[in-house]
Amino acid sequence: MKKILTLTLCFVSAFTLLAQETPAQKYSPMEIFKSRDRLLPQYIPYDYIRDDYKRPLNTEVNTNDSAFIAGVKTIEVHMDMYYSYGIHNNTFKMDNIFFNVAKTFDTKYFSITPFITINGFFDTHNPDDDYEFMRNNIGLYDGGVQFVALNNILISLRGKATYDINTTTYMLMPHYTDRKNPTAYDAPHWYIPIALNGPGMRVGFIGNNTELAYSQGDYRHSIPKAVMFRLNLPNVLVRLLYQHENREDPSIYTEEIFESLVQASVVYRQPFSVFPVGGDLWLNLIAEYTWRESDAQYVRLEQSLEWNIVNIALRELFYISKDTSQEMFLLEYSLYLKFKALNSEFSVGYQGATDNRHYLLGKIHF
Repeated sequence: MKKILTLTLCFVSAFTLLAQETPAQKYSPMEIFKSRDRLLPQYIPYDYIRDDYKRPLNTEVNTNDSAFIAGVKTIEVHMDMYYSYGIHNNTFKMDNIFFNVAKTFDTKYFSITPFITINGFFDTHNPDDDYEFMRNNIGLYDGGVQFVALNNILISLRGKATYDINTTTYMLMPHYTDRKNPTAYDAPHWYIPIALNGPGMRVGFIGNNTELAYSQGDYRHSIPKAVMFRLNLPNVLVRLLYQHENREDPSIYTEEIFESLVQASVVYRQPFSVFPVGGDLWLNLIAEYTWRESDAQYVRLEQSLEWNIVNIALRELFYISKDTSQEMFLLEYSLYLKFKALNSEFSVGYQGATDNRHYLLGKIHF
């Protein structure tokens, strides 16, 4: 394992030494807390499906546009999905497909954003199970309304209310899983299960670059709760999360089977100027620690290099448990091409792992 970590550090260092840092955009620390100004660049994208964020202000209306066209231009549309072919088990599937639509109405003292999120999955088969040739599901994942009063006070009523784990990744395949989804059959124990979420509320403080809020949902008798703090600067995202839920048996309500989760994540993204080939080389790093009561400790490290459309990424996962029968370390690696158009990204490439899983994948995010 030491050899693998050493190779990882050499991989990052070698490319960094070949690059010269681009002068960072200068900004005052107080700009972090300015509410209405959106002058700072944001290199780390939001999780438009699970997290809150300050919605963009209404754009200037073109006098040549009709009222209908002007209204349509301010509608937000987001999509997040990936399509995979498992070389190791000859299986195609589409899971974690999300489609989100939202519209923000601004007034002088508050904004209102109704939104809806559809999700689904399509899976040919699990080779170890005997069921119909194709499973498919599509339906309502989340929906509700987000209020931001006095430009900073968050009140959000939604179908998936509880704050969940950090979903930021620079690999093609995500590092988390929904154990209730039948397409999760090849998700290894290193992947973190998402919360048993349900309808409820979020209340707290939200700014362009900061958020501190409490959330509570209702999943049968689980009543999942979470407190989340987030600080997102141009190059750095810091995210702290505490969750409390009944994972053992949501059909029963008793405090003895409620469990906690604590997660601390740091994401770093920095552009460099590359000579003599030109263009920007992006260095992406993630360090994350997660403690799940009665389960294990999870450590996730990621390193990624982007140059033009070429992306190379590594992910090291540690599962530290009292159950010694479970393997502790997993290395995942990926090589892919990422194409961009405005705010949309389409990626296609390969991802493999030391547990003998190998995939060809396509990924869409906008």
